[in-house]
Amino acid sequence: MIPTPRKAIQEMSPYVPGEQPQGTGWTKLNTNENPYTSPKAKAALEGQANQALSRYPDPLARDLRQKLSEIYELDVDWIYVDNGSDQILNLTFRAYVDRGQTVAYTFPTYPYYEVWAHMQDAEIQTVAPGPDFAVPIDELAGLQATLTAISNPNSPTGTFTPPAEIERLAQQCEGLVVVDEAYVDFASASCLPLIQQYDNIIVSRSMSKSFGLAGVRVGYAFGRPELLEPMWKLRDSYSVSRPSQAIAVATLDDYAWMRKVCAEIGERRKRVARRLEREFPCIVYPSDANFLFVEPTQHAAADVFEALKEQQVLVRYFRQHGLQRYLRITIGTEEEMEAFFSALSVVQENSVVPTTGGTQ
Repeated sequence: MIPTPRKAIQEMSPYVPGEQPQGTGWTKLNTNENPYTSPKAKAALEGQANQALSRYPDPLARDLRQKLSEIYELDVDWIYVDNGSDQILNLTFRAYVDRGQTVAYTFPTYPYYEVWAHMQDAEIQTVAPGPDFAVPIDELAGLQATLTAISNPNSPTGTFTPPAEIERLAQQCEGLVVVDEAYVDFASASCLPLIQQYDNIIVSRSMSKSFGLAGVRVGYAFGRPELLEPMWKLRDSYSVSRPSQAIAVATLDDYAWMRKVCAEIGERRKRVARRLEREFPCIVYPSDANFLFVEPTQHAAADVFEALKEQQVLVRYFRQHGLQRYLRITIGTEEEMEAFFSALSVVQENSVVPTTGGTQ
């Protein structure tokens, strides 16, 4: 007899990643990848070819945590490193949410929060956003959840919540506040200073976005040592590979390069938003991330998605998450954005697009 999974696992819907196209010729603007990678990272990867790959990596990622300590001016005990920020968030939910306890967040937000909450048999509480998808802090705090998750800037909307607002959330919440700052380097401020003022905040970061290391899988979290201790207990022993640690350290050595790239992407995002509003019937929502959240006004978002895909341009369409009216568009290189606008002009010229009901 085949064993039966837990009831919560049977009933939950899995997270569906953005499509990974096969073959060549694609313009990929659907998974918020930063198209640039530091030259120092590439050199570190080449250097790993001659290292002892038969040996396990440092389970404590000491060199990487030391580098993060120097950059962010925190003691290493306040820093946790793992295999991407998704794994960090996964472990945080596992460490702090028990069966029947509550997880709260605004909707729409990162769909993985729902998956992790279901994994814990938790009760999910959501609040609707305000104008331009602003997070209603007082309403969210009023839920008094065991764990309150806030993506800042938010995915998929790009909405930025000022740290002062998140500080109010921490002040009002008795439970844990998890601030997912995967896109924060594209924004104007971080909640990092709050971790030393409040004992109920963990801030997670990713090297996939601003550092251009999506294929390397490194994330880190900041918080009081006693808050991070459960993750050290739950983690896999060797969750961050030797090459990944070396590449991450080399990339952090090039921190000024990252700041320059983020500034360039931010300026391009503004230009793309203005051009979209001029050339295509749509609403472009405010964004402080490396993507735009767009609502077509004359065509169904699913049809625009399919029409672009026919021209080998991929954007993100969230069919299964109740966001059928919207598209999310990653800000790529200048060449990639020109390819996007060229394909979009064909959608405009044809005026009729497929009615296939787009997929992921």
